[in-house]
Amino acid sequence: MIKLNTIIDNIKKIENIKQDKEVCSLLDIRTDSLSKYKKKNTIPYDKIINYCIKRNLSIDDFLDINHNSIIYKFKHTSSSIDIDFLNLNEKLSIPEQYLPFPYKKSIYAFNENNDIYLVDIEIKEYSKSSLYLISTDNGLVLTQMKKNFKNELIVEALNKNIQVSSYKIEGKVLAKLNIDNI
Repeated sequence: MIKLNTIIDNIKKIENIKQDKEVCSLLDIRTDSLSKYKKKNTIPYDKIINYCIKRNLSIDDFLDINHNSIIYKFKHTSSSIDIDFLNLNEKLSIPEQYLPFPYKKSIYAFNENNDIYLVDIEIKEYSKSSLYLISTDNGLVLTQMKKNFKNELIVEALNKNIQVSSYKIEGKVLAKLNIDNI
């Protein structure tokens, strides 16, 4: 998994700058916020994505995105939608024309292992075999839900270390985003 310091170093190389405060200015964050991100080793995904979109850069270099999943291509646009994360205190800004479905206010972003999933929290019941976000004793968990040949619902966490017994469906995953420049 990529570290925040690696991302900061990449930005410094690209911009030919030396100081963290210059990176903060580019990412539109305060220096004390950057210090907190570093201390917790968390990544301000929305800021990194917005930086890449503005500069028409591949975010693969920053987030080490896996190319084997769905890839949506983004570039700078004036019409963007801010989507709240369910599990981070951040927003994700996405150009509306690049969403793979019509936007509505019930769509939220969910981050897991540097992958970003778009979840419709209005869909709280199983409808067909798909990815769903559920709440369990372990917190929010991404799952694959499907019915077996006996028409019984099978719920498997994507993280194989998590066993699902009791749960509540929080929403249906509409897309997994991997962002690349055009």
